[in-house]
Amino acid sequence: MRSSVRHEDITNRWGGDEFIVLLTQTDKKAAGKVIQRIKQNCAAIGDDEIPISLGIGTAVKYSPEQDMAEILDKADDVMTNTRSYNKKVNKDEALKELKRCAGSQFDPELVEIFQEMMNE
Repeated sequence: MRSSVRHEDITNRWGGDEFIVLLTQTDKKAAGKVIQRIKQNCAAIGDDEIPISLGIGTAVKYSPEQDMAEILDKADDVMTNTRSYNKKVNKDEALKELKRCAGSQFDPELVEIFQEMMNE
């Protein structure tokens, strides 16, 4: 895990088989690159008999005023909601969910742009 992140980042066991990685001064794009490195490194050490399965959730703290517990909760929600057994939703349900979570789980400006694109 530590070989996938930068020296200044914090990696620790969160509980059981869960780990937390706190990326300092990192936006969503840079976090995505770290996620890819983690996935690649885990795939490289796995074997065919016991494949490694990852559940990854991310959240970005945009300002110092944001509560860290809230950020961690968002990341956990993202991880939980991206599991393969979650039900599929139609376009209207997906757009409602994006709007509902704008400002908490999703960047509000990006949600607005995406909704405009989907409604064209």
